[in-house]
Amino acid sequence: MAEEHESVVTLRPAALARYEEMVGRLQRSMAEGTAAGNAEYAEVMRELVESVTVMPGDEWGQVVINIKGCV
Repeated sequence: MAEEHESVVTLRPAALARYEEMVGRLQRSMAEGTAAGNAEYAEVMRELVESVTVMPGDEWGQVVINIKGCV
């Protein structure tokens, strides 16, 4: 059986900032749409996200969140 290798992508600071901004816009848009009764945003996220794993972090009060899917 072939081993599964995870790909690691290193982003430049400007690309990372742009990605964070886009995720923030998506989050605001989803919150507004869901609050207005539009369930389409939740449905799209369910299609994109395969699983979410939340684990305790190394420090007290920290958490580590792993999201797998087409994000």
